[in-house]
Amino acid sequence: MKIPYKQEPGQKNLVTMDHKQLVAGDPDHVCDLIVAMSMKSDTDLAMADVMIGRIRNDKKKIEDAYQEPVDRAHKAHKKLTTERNDILKHYDWAENLLKDKMKTYNMESDRKALAEAEVTTTSMSRPKPRSELKHTTFIEKWKYRITDETKLPRNYMMPDEKRIAATVRSMGGMAEINGIQIYRDDEVRIKT
Repeated sequence: MKIPYKQEPGQKNLVTMDHKQLVAGDPDHVCDLIVAMSMKSDTDLAMADVMIGRIRNDKKKIEDAYQEPVDRAHKAHKKLTTERNDILKHYDWAENLLKDKMKTYNMESDRKALAEAEVTTTSMSRPKPRSELKHTTFIEKWKYRITDETKLPRNYMMPDEKRIAATVRSMGGMAEINGIQIYRDDEVRIKT
């Protein structure tokens, strides 16, 4: 597991904290301490449990210290974002309408050019643009629409992962589903 980012020397935090009030220790050294811990006995497991409790307490203190400044910054960010978006929505609407008109014209022009051109197996490429545009390019995209699900080939079907997960959760290691490996992957939860 990669050790998280550490601050550069001389870099200041936006919120000042007295690290002596933290039980687990200085944030820059907690990761080093945990990396050095070994897990070879029940005693090590019990020590790790105590350390997790200390880490959880320290995280709560840090979250509490940052909460008020984060709330103020979030409120200012939200206000600025709303103001910006209110102004930009007019430009977005105009841009989208213009793009739609340009797309319609371009596709119709291509359709006419293909209808007039002599089509051979070697000339199936798009017609050359009628004029060079400074700010716009057209990218040919193909999309689909399902008209009858019953006629779809099997290799285009998608497994129902919610149903599979529900079966595995309810039956555990007893679950048997063809083409699926059932395995145990424990999760560590911290009680507060």
